[in-house]
Amino acid sequence: MIMKGNGITAPQWRLGLAGQADGDEFLGAQQQRLRPIADQELCGARDQSAGRVRMPVGGQSVPHHHDEDRTVVVLTGTAATLLMPVGADRWQSAAVTGPGDVIYVPAGWVHQAVNLGGTEVSAIEVSADPVFNRSVHALPDLAEQGLIVRLREAFADGRLLPGTHAA
Repeated sequence: MIMKGNGITAPQWRLGLAGQADGDEFLGAQQQRLRPIADQELCGARDQSAGRVRMPVGGQSVPHHHDEDRTVVVLTGTAATLLMPVGADRWQSAAVTGPGDVIYVPAGWVHQAVNLGGTEVSAIEVSADPVFNRSVHALPDLAEQGLIVRLREAFADGRLLPGTHAA
C-alpha cells in the first residue's frame, strides 16, 4: 500500500506475479530456468528474494549449495531433491515433492533437484538472499547419474511417491 501525503517515498518497483508466463527468465548456474519475482533490483528487498524455478521433463539441476536458507514450494510436477548436509561426503536422502509440497534446504547443504515425471516441474523459491540466486555454488562433480536413473525408475514403478524420503 502506498500512502500519499505522509512524506514517505515508496521505492520504484515492479511486481512479478508467480503465475505469469512472461518475465525476464534466465538459465541459472544450477541449470534450471529462473525468473526473479521479488528481489533487491525489482522491488528494493533487503532481507529476502523470491523467484520462479522451472525444470523440463527429464531435467535435473547441477548439484549446488547456497549461502542462505531456501524454501521451495512446488507448483507443478514431481521432483526428488537430493540432500547432502554440510560436512557430509555423500547424498543422505531424496525428498520427493509434488504440487503443494514445501521443502526447506538449510544454508550450505548441497542439493540437486531431479524431475521424476512426465510434466515440467515449476516451483517458487524464497531465500534470505536479497538478490535472487546470487549465492549459487555449482558442484557438478557430485552428480551421480546412476542414482538419478534409479530414482526415476522407482518413481515410474510406483515405489517412490510424493511426500516420501528415499535414503
